[in-house]
Amino acid sequence: MARMAQVVKRRWFRFTLRTLFVLLFIAGVIIGPLREGYCVLVRWSLRAHAASRGVTFEAGSTVRYAPGETDAERRPTQLPPLGFWRRLFGDETVPVIVLPSECWNAPALTKPEIERLKWAFPEAQIMISL
Repeated sequence: MARMAQVVKRRWFRFTLRTLFVLLFIAGVIIGPLREGYCVLVRWSLRAHAASRGVTFEAGSTVRYAPGETDAERRPTQLPPLGFWRRLFGDETVPVIVLPSECWNAPALTKPEIERLKWAFPEAQIMISL
């Protein structure tokens, strides 16, 4: 009597919900700092590029005044703090970005470059020096 070949069904991987949560946690622990490090790298490169064209970044101060207030009613407003990973990677808040006065006649930065600065430094107010 000949043996009949048994058809082996492929079994899909089986895992528990706990295993899924552990894998998601590990992925988050790896991807989170990488993303923050990339953001810091982009901010540094944009700072270097803009500084080569005469743009100044006033850093270190974490206080700015709300726009539209007169001098008598100005109250300092606190900038949002940076996260742990950004501080660890050496990033700092930039409350004011000052464009050179040549931006009126011959722009030192193009409009897309200024938009990139706004995107990379959402906490900053962009001003033109006179």
